[in-house]
Amino acid sequence: MKKLLSIVLCILMVMTTLLVSCGREEPEESKQESSVSADGESSEVTGEPDESSEASQENPYMDEEGKYVKKNMLDFNDDWRDYGEFRVLVYNKNKQDTYFSEEIEAPYDTTDAKLKDSVDTRNKWIEETYGIKIKAVAVDDVTEAFNKELQAELNSFDVAMPFMSACATLAKDGKLLDLREFSDYIDLDAPWWDQNATNSLSINDRVFFTTGDISIMQRIVSGGIAFNRDLMEASFAGVDMYELVDTGKWTLDKMYSMCKEFTRQGDDNEKMDENDIWGCMGGGIGYYFAAGETLTSKDNMDIPKMYIGTNDRSFTVAQKVLELLDEKGTWYVTVNEFTDQTNKWAKTVEIFGTDKALFMTFAFSAIKKFRAYPVKFGIVPYPKFNEDQDDYFINCAANYAYGICIPSFSPDPEFCAYMIELLAIGGKNHITNAYYTSILKSKDLATDDDERMLDLIFSNIVYDVATVYGFSGLNQVFEKTTHSNLKSYLDEITPSVVSAIDGIVEAYQD
Repeated sequence: MKKLLSIVLCILMVMTTLLVSCGREEPEESKQESSVSADGESSEVTGEPDESSEASQENPYMDEEGKYVKKNMLDFNDDWRDYGEFRVLVYNKNKQDTYFSEEIEAPYDTTDAKLKDSVDTRNKWIEETYGIKIKAVAVDDVTEAFNKELQAELNSFDVAMPFMSACATLAKDGKLLDLREFSDYIDLDAPWWDQNATNSLSINDRVFFTTGDISIMQRIVSGGIAFNRDLMEASFAGVDMYELVDTGKWTLDKMYSMCKEFTRQGDDNEKMDENDIWGCMGGGIGYYFAAGETLTSKDNMDIPKMYIGTNDRSFTVAQKVLELLDEKGTWYVTVNEFTDQTNKWAKTVEIFGTDKALFMTFAFSAIKKFRAYPVKFGIVPYPKFNEDQDDYFINCAANYAYGICIPSFSPDPEFCAYMIELLAIGGKNHITNAYYTSILKSKDLATDDDERMLDLIFSNIVYDVATVYGFSGLNQVFEKTTHSNLKSYLDEITPSVVSAIDGIVEAYQD
């Protein structure tokens, strides 16, 4: 854990230095600065500190009314108003039942009203202040549309929000611009950008894509453990899940023992499948990340290195997690064990929603789906590895999160960078809060304790660059091997992982 924290601190120091030094030189007359808030108010900055507001003095990213702002922001180029609109390439819901975009425009009947209102408010602010209409170019496949644009020069979008795994491929192929090159416009240190994501996704100090309050998908694909309140009361009376978390006693061994005690046959056959009663619906690599371990680390030059298995703790944790996961049919079930593979993902929610599982590993995309069932549930983070561990950690399934990126063929990347920053600022002031407070807290969670757990989960999201880039199968360790074969498997894949990382680094140096 200490090693991981040291690595993160080193990366942050390097990034801060780079953000200060890598801005492009521009004529002084183009560098007139202003303070822009999400209410659209713009005022010239005189260089004198604003002594009228304690909040403004304490937080350089917040105005006197407590709204997030971009202070010292370059003035909007009036020539850009001729564009009339800013077009963002996103996923529609034709093929993406769950992971479709609602944060650029929210045109779907299934979109929560609070989310739609917040998106409309952000977009209205931008249009009224800058004369630019925000437009979602929604397609079945963002990567396919992106490549068609490159080949045919269709001029159908300005920036794109592919899944991060697709962003990684586009970046490696030289099709994206480095966001650090636009530090005059995009402040990656600002609170509307997710520094955890940027620190993890940067390679060789180059950031071709990242995320933050411009999107909610990185939160939707993160999650925790849901528990059935009625089943908990009936089977483990006196156990307070929130107290376990608060006292640090919510551990992997505790969860395992409860699940094993609860799991039982639900029908007359001897096969354990979706028709039985389970301790937990779902399982996998999340338990490894919850231990504070990662698949990769970074050196002081921001180069990824294979981390799992390179020290005693990461190997011990991985081996223990795999040992428990190898116990199929005794405490947890995944879709791989289902007899009927039709609608298998909907079935996972049904199992938990109809009182057939004590726990469920979930992404927040599933929370909305719980509404179809009468289940009374609470949420907690993934368990710690043991009580010696200080914090709880949650991994982001970043391959399904969106990355915002500027195409290398953009005719006006400065305009794109400016607009991306506006979308993120507006997202911070409106959209994130609507999703976090008005939807999750007010609509889907039942108690103040659940809200505390939500805060805990979202404050400890872990990104791993291997989740996005794959690195020759490093991201599939927990699917490809067992606890008894872990060492030999890691030894086997190490050369190809190193080669894959070297290939990415070399591509980023071009």
